[in-house]
Amino acid sequence: RQDAFLGAAEFGLHARELVLTEGSGTTVGTVGVVELKPGASNIVPETAFLTLDLRDISWDVLQRLLERVHTLAHEIAQKWGLEVTIERMRMSEPAQMSPSIQAVIDEVARDLGQKTHWMNSGAGHDAQVMAKITAAGMIFVPSHQGRSHSPAEFTDWEHIERGGNVLLHSLLRLANE
Repeated sequence: RQDAFLGAAEFGLHARELVLTEGSGTTVGTVGVVELKPGASNIVPETAFLTLDLRDISWDVLQRLLERVHTLAHEIAQKWGLEVTIERMRMSEPAQMSPSIQAVIDEVARDLGQKTHWMNSGAGHDAQVMAKITAAGMIFVPSHQGRSHSPAEFTDWEHIERGGNVLLHSLLRLANE
């Protein structure tokens, strides 16, 4: 039986392992979509479509992982007697935020009594585009259960207010430097 789901499932598991073992430590990977066709409970799937989103702060790491992902997909397809087609949907070079801007944001947040946590985003934000032409930084506020870019995303108004105040005072401090 040429069960496309088994190949897709194995690929998803091995892609995660690849991120953990060959990524940089800041690498993340997500299989966000899996579609099986014909999609009936009593029919072996002929086709599996899935997406893999890879992110890292290093362009070189992403390029290396992409090569490994292609090899992995072909090896798994061969193992299960399947065909594989790989289509790159989007690829954007990671943007580095300005350490000096981030330091000001961190200092202001602490001055306002806020806890800070430095993190890499990897998601496409306006700051990614702006970082190509000027120094940029980002401020994130917590969402319930860590959910973002999801219908379940929700942030308390208190956290939004705190983030807004950090933004305001960071801009004032930067304007007066």
